[in-house]
Amino acid sequence: MQDEQWKDVIGRILDTFKVLNHEVTRGDELTGDVESIEFETLQGKMKLERTSKPRVVGKSAIGSKRMGSSSSVKYEYSATDKIHAVKAYRWENETWTEISGQGGVPLGSQ
Repeated sequence: MQDEQWKDVIGRILDTFKVLNHEVTRGDELTGDVESIEFETLQGKMKLERTSKPRVVGKSAIGSKRMGSSSSVKYEYSATDKIHAVKAYRWENETWTEISGQGGVPLGSQ
């Protein structure tokens, strides 16, 4: 979901529902930035969560073929291009349960 679409969704939620919590958590390259909004609907509490992080543009393996040596993978991230993932949750039995994109509710990613 692109930035403009996300802003439109947040605007519609703010106009339509009672917002319980809206926050942005800044992370690093691995975890990304997470924006979440909790709101009250006729069906109960809902939460949307959008994670944005840099796109991986390359990776290289670092290590040796000798026995006992360690190896690792180094990722290269784009300075401008980001990927986005959106998840929806419903409050059930005192816990957040993820809503899948099946059942008529399209949930975008990227």
